[in-house]
Amino acid sequence: CIPPLFFNHASILNLLLNDCAIINKRGFNMKSTNKDVTAYIQRFDKDKQAILNTLRSLVFQAVPQAEEKLSWGVPTYYLNGYLIQFAAYEHHLGFYSSPAAIQHCKSMLDGIPFNNKNTIQLDYRKPLPTDLIRELILYRVSENQHS
Repeated sequence: CIPPLFFNHASILNLLLNDCAIINKRGFNMKSTNKDVTAYIQRFDKDKQAILNTLRSLVFQAVPQAEEKLSWGVPTYYLNGYLIQFAAYEHHLGFYSSPAAIQHCKSMLDGIPFNNKNTIQLDYRKPLPTDLIRELILYRVSENQHS
């Protein structure tokens, strides 16, 4: 639903605003968004805000009923326990899931720095790997359902 992300922040912000309206019309649970997470995102420059908002939208598209809050100082999502979290850094976006999710998606991680614990590093200069992110999120949902 969201195209690969490149850095034309004006058009991306318009796309995100339109996507949020569409998401709401489709019945996704955007009311779960948290003002603390919004404030976290707004601390960054417009390009990073666009990426963070895209990632936030991806979470709610994959898991509309997810609970969103700021934990450990960064956006964190819960459904039947911890799902995922992400954090903006100067040169990359950290995306945190679980060791099993990383192993499950290892074939999709070609060229993306990761560790076997729970972390992938997404370079701001590259398109956001939406299929990978969606798969990590859905795998975490499945993990939590079976634990």
